[in-house]
Amino acid sequence: MACVVVLSLMRTLELEFLQPLPRPILQQKELIPCNKDLAQSLLNKLGSLMEQFDENRMDGVEAIKYLETKLRDVASRIEDEIELQVLHLYEEEEEEVENTIFGGIFDIFDRFVDHTFQPQEEEEEEMPQGEKSTYHCQSLHQTSTHHCQRLHQILHPLRGKSHPCLKFRRILHPAVQDIDAITQELAKAKEDYQLFKHHLQPASIHVLPIPTHQGITMPDSSHTASHTKGIMVGKQDEFESIKEMLIQHPSKQLQIVSIKGMGGIGKTTLAKKIYEHPSITSHFDKRAWTVASQHHSQRQMLLDLLGSKDNNADSGSNEDLALRLYQSLKHQRYLVVMDDVWSAEAWDALKTCFPNDGYGSRVLLTTRIGEVANHICT
Repeated sequence: MACVVVLSLMRTLELEFLQPLPRPILQQKELIPCNKDLAQSLLNKLGSLMEQFDENRMDGVEAIKYLETKLRDVASRIEDEIELQVLHLYEEEEEEVENTIFGGIFDIFDRFVDHTFQPQEEEEEEMPQGEKSTYHCQSLHQTSTHHCQRLHQILHPLRGKSHPCLKFRRILHPAVQDIDAITQELAKAKEDYQLFKHHLQPASIHVLPIPTHQGITMPDSSHTASHTKGIMVGKQDEFESIKEMLIQHPSKQLQIVSIKGMGGIGKTTLAKKIYEHPSITSHFDKRAWTVASQHHSQRQMLLDLLGSKDNNADSGSNEDLALRLYQSLKHQRYLVVMDDVWSAEAWDALKTCFPNDGYGSRVLLTTRIGEVANHICT
């Protein structure tokens, strides 16, 4: 399973906890020794789980597809939590909490000593002898109470804060448990599937609901698209419907919208007008376009979406390009257009590159084959 999300998490674990020269801030706070074993365990389990997915592939089995999606979501969440915690380390370092605390403590201590041992001569001279001792004790008590309250105000913000080492462990330990659970579910799903294939009654078969399909079927007519000031003659209804699906759909999860119809009716022109419309360009943080064609090339599609013009511009492998594309889209509200998709394999070659971070991202594809649109959108 070429799961780009898992590969990204594995690389993050290696960079943050397992490389010889980790971040200086992690070394300074001694966060590597207390988390290295957990990080290594998580890395090993992720590698083993990916091998289990690739072994005896069962493409099309809903239970397996569900677990792949679950693994992808878990891996994305773990990586986000690690990156966020590293960011918090830098923020806490900038606050210089320790200097503020100790400066306040010494200031209070100095004033406390001054008030305690400063003679109260002027005030006590006018008092009767019996009241001087009582006044001095009351003054001392009030001063002591005031500074104790001030000391409490300074120390109070630290109450409930955990050591960074514990915060990372609270991320990594549940992560290991989540991966173990997915591994067990995968083994059970494969066992059930093998029993089902041999016409035996399985203990349980995971049947998952199929998500709704967002699609537009273009009418098979001779109408073509006009290029005058963005007005789509005969296609205005479709134009508005697709635009609404892309920017007004309430779901924040990644949605796939398809335009299907016979060749030559203006699917690409319609998609291009939508892609360049001001409401689309202002709504999405990042946009990218690729043409799949009948004989698709995974590498060329990756280069298209990365913005590279030359096939030899990057000597990295397709897997490296896929990882770069995933990372460039992560934490972005993006729109990707896949034009002229002829086969489900063209979609399968790219689908793991599209993060589903809950930012309201969309993929718009055009195809002349209804079966392809149905496969991709489900």
